[in-house]
Amino acid sequence: MMSRSAVYSSTGSTGLNSYAEYSIPQWYVLRSSAGNAMAAAEQLSLKGIVAFAPWEYRAETIGKEKVWHQVPSQPDLLFLRATYTEVCNLIRQPELQGFHLVYNPEDSKAPMIASNDAMTNLIRIVEASIPQSYSVTEKEIHYRPGGMVLVTDGPFKGVKGHVARIHTQTRVVVTIPGVISYATTYIPKHQMTGVI
Repeated sequence: MMSRSAVYSSTGSTGLNSYAEYSIPQWYVLRSSAGNAMAAAEQLSLKGIVAFAPWEYRAETIGKEKVWHQVPSQPDLLFLRATYTEVCNLIRQPELQGFHLVYNPEDSKAPMIASNDAMTNLIRIVEASIPQSYSVTEKEIHYRPGGMVLVTDGPFKGVKGHVARIHTQTRVVVTIPGVISYATTYIPKHQMTGVI
């Protein structure tokens, strides 16, 4: 008979809790005291391990020109897609020195997991590489009524998230509760449709 150990899962879009078996690959949330998540993700990816560290662009004025630099959204944040056992083994590897699993604040024995949907949408926004899309704080987000939307056109086509007003612009926000919220650039109303 198979053991049914469970871990906490953050659904991303609804914030509800669910449980998954340790033997199923999931998106585990890790943090580091060293702030080297992007370098760790790159090293792990070269070894064929699915890892993701969100980034964004920051502007710097050099002379009269504005130059955009890629920087980590949260230098200590890393997502790994693996089984629980694989993640525990990877944490012992040199690439992940200083990293640790993030645990559910409501159950200190259950590692936090990001849902596949939330990660797919987060990765789509980040990899669109648009300078004005970035991680946002809850104070910056003013959610609009209407719930979830699907972006139907433009560089964020296929992203599902919540419509929000951020700095006077309508954007779509993907949230992994307790971990990160990431906003697209301005999206016109005609490029969105409601999702049930």
